[in-house]
Amino acid sequence: MKCPKCGAELQEDDQFCNKCGTKVGIENKISESNCVPKESNIEEQVSSGHEKNIGNVKKTYKNNIRRILVISLILVISITSIYFLYPIIKYNNALYLLNSKNYNQAISSLEELGEYKDSPEQIKKCKYQQAKDLLDNKEYSEAMQILSKLGDYVDSKNMLKESKYELAKEEISATKYADVIKLLTEISDYKDSAAILQEAQYNLAYDYYNNGKYLDAIQLYEKLDDYKDSKEKLTQALYNDAVARYKSGDFSDAEKEFSKTSEVYADSKTYLSNLNILLKFQGTWEENETKFQKILSGWKVYEVCYPNSNKTQVYDFNYTLDDNKLTISSDDIVMLNGDQLIEKDYLRTKTYTKISSNEYIPESSPKPSIGMTAEEVRNSQWGEPEKINKTTTASTIHEQWVYSNNRYIYLDNGIVTAIQN
Repeated sequence: MKCPKCGAELQEDDQFCNKCGTKVGIENKISESNCVPKESNIEEQVSSGHEKNIGNVKKTYKNNIRRILVISLILVISITSIYFLYPIIKYNNALYLLNSKNYNQAISSLEELGEYKDSPEQIKKCKYQQAKDLLDNKEYSEAMQILSKLGDYVDSKNMLKESKYELAKEEISATKYADVIKLLTEISDYKDSAAILQEAQYNLAYDYYNNGKYLDAIQLYEKLDDYKDSKEKLTQALYNDAVARYKSGDFSDAEKEFSKTSEVYADSKTYLSNLNILLKFQGTWEENETKFQKILSGWKVYEVCYPNSNKTQVYDFNYTLDDNKLTISSDDIVMLNGDQLIEKDYLRTKTYTKISSNEYIPESSPKPSIGMTAEEVRNSQWGEPEKINKTTTASTIHEQWVYSNNRYIYLDNGIVTAIQN
């Protein structure tokens, strides 16, 4: 115990402070006793509280562990349930969609399931049933698209034939003969497809003939052989195509076709006689002196001056056949004399020798033009100049190229800027 005034140590039974003489009453003893706890009490309280806190922490920790374990168990059970139950639910739902004729949705669900159970087989079943419903509803094109991918599944091949057959009957009523032929060519042995196919070919050939497409008509009539009047129609198409080819200058094919119609059409023989002459003229002929060429191709004759050079010039003319001669103009006639071609005009007679049956027409060399380079001018019809006059300034090289017959080309720094002819 201490003096409340000076703080000196006192005995418990002291009435006064031995140092300052202050009276120490019972109240101070009681107050001090109550206010200042003993160290032993404090330690006991602290120890007790610490142990209590540790106990609480341990209890909370254990409770949290239990919660985590319970939650984890629930998650594992949920995930496992989803893993095993999801495909079952999806599969059953797909079958429900199939039975409800929601084929596209059913197929989509089954495709997501991959190899689960018999999903691949159920997909085929879906597609097959969908195609069957489309066929029943006369939606033949859509049914064909599905059936063509099902191969041998159940009777898919037969259903595909039926789809093509029914669509072909619709198309022939709509005069879509080319489509009918395409559909029935592969199933000509199915029901009466062969008869429908022939009728479609006959009608399409007739349309081709009336529209001047004789070659297309010929190809179809040849397939039809004795069907209706196909042989007669074939002869007519051959004759008309031959005449068209003759007029266009396709002499070789015209001769082949006229030879097939000569017994029916009397003037086929006249055409054949003319073609016998015309075909002898066709090809490339070379003039014996100048080496200039004359090329006959169809109803045109091409004059080739300076062939195989940068001065090549090509001119073309039409001609007519008069007896055994070709008339290019009133004063230019071409005829054959043995293996020689003779050309007579008002100036002189030229003789040509046939050097090839080839009818290739070369291109004329270009004429000089503004913007050409010096090299391009040399390769043009004017070729190399007889003389070059050059003037050089600080920034430009001026050139004057001189040609015969008062022709001039002017170049600045190697580019043509003017032409005087």
